[in-house]
Amino acid sequence: MHAFWVAGFDPNNVSTGTQPPVALWFMAISAKCFGVHTWSLVLPSIGFGVGSVALIYQLIMPTFGRVSGRLAALAMTLTPVVVTNLRANNLDTTLLFFLLLACLLLEKALAQDQLGWLIGSFAMIGIAFNIKLMQAFLILPIMVIIYWLATTTSWRQKLTHLSLAAVTLIALSFVWPLSIDFTTTQTATQTSALQLAFSTNTNQSLLAQSSYTSDSSTAQPKQLANSTTHPNRTTATSMTRSTANRPAPNQATTTTATTQSLVQATVGSQGSWLLPFAIFGLFGGLSFFRDAKRKWWQLTNKQQQLLLWAGWLLPVYGLLMINAFQADTLVMLAPAIAALFGITLPVLIRLYHRSTLNNWQYYLLPLAIVTTTSLQAWYVYNYYALLAWLLLAIGAVVSMVLISGRQRRASAG
Repeated sequence: MHAFWVAGFDPNNVSTGTQPPVALWFMAISAKCFGVHTWSLVLPSIGFGVGSVALIYQLIMPTFGRVSGRLAALAMTLTPVVVTNLRANNLDTTLLFFLLLACLLLEKALAQDQLGWLIGSFAMIGIAFNIKLMQAFLILPIMVIIYWLATTTSWRQKLTHLSLAAVTLIALSFVWPLSIDFTTTQTATQTSALQLAFSTNTNQSLLAQSSYTSDSSTAQPKQLANSTTHPNRTTATSMTRSTANRPAPNQATTTTATTQSLVQATVGSQGSWLLPFAIFGLFGGLSFFRDAKRKWWQLTNKQQQLLLWAGWLLPVYGLLMINAFQADTLVMLAPAIAALFGITLPVLIRLYHRSTLNNWQYYLLPLAIVTTTSLQAWYVYNYYALLAWLLLAIGAVVSMVLISGRQRRASAG
């Protein structure tokens, strides 16, 4: 149990990793139950991945209906990086499940106005912190904003509830690193587990290593400078970065993060294939769900839901832009993009039918279609050039038909 708690990699507890152990615990439990096999180590990722799809449906369906829930779940299921993560003993799949569970509990807290659900939501973020450190906190600001905007209680009660939830978050986040520090023999030149948890180098390295396994033939080890020494053990941390320019199927790569790299064919095809549709849909949804009787800052429940997913997407996108990352980490974009796609596809269709040619909302659906198919055609071109041209043609034709068809009906009328 001691080796289990400190994430020991060998029976004598000589070597451990500096990353938190929660994702590894599920693999260890599976191996204990079924033996050490490839499938038993991947089994937790499969379960968490399927569970994440179910959570996406449960998050969308109550507010926007079954059609939107199913579209979001379908988009999540078909996202390439999600499929790839399901097939590996991966940190990100486990992290994603607990973040989505935190969002679901937050929605229950808002719907039932109960403190227990809010504390449970922040508790899930604390557990997620012990999976991939500061990456788990990316959605925390938007969760606080949504709770503050959505609840109708006094600001004092809001502050009290958020404070209690924050105490729970801090307790669960720090329980593992503090327990390691209290049982660790350290020298003046070594760094504690708590310091490592908030180290920029540690968090950037975890972005560059999503999985516990790597292909040594395509990766170069990068040793983390800081380490923590436990009695009778040493810390061994090897962060890998792929040097391949064009990945083989299911091969995870690490790239220098720029705006272009998040949508370029090598990386963007894994997670950003519906990003243009999600962006156009976000603007359309915020307009469609607006209540004319309210002031512009008084958001409706459906607008708050859209804001939640936008608040998930933007920080993750920003983090990947400024850090080197492994392609598997793009799975963090999948829930927000899938949710926005599922919610706003029916919305853009309704806006198209009820808007006039002089209304900007009328053009959102054609623009979403042509930009999304163009981006996907670019992704496909290096592999299937004919299919790429076909996608491009379909997107252009559908968009022109949508615009010209309404123009002809307007002229006839």
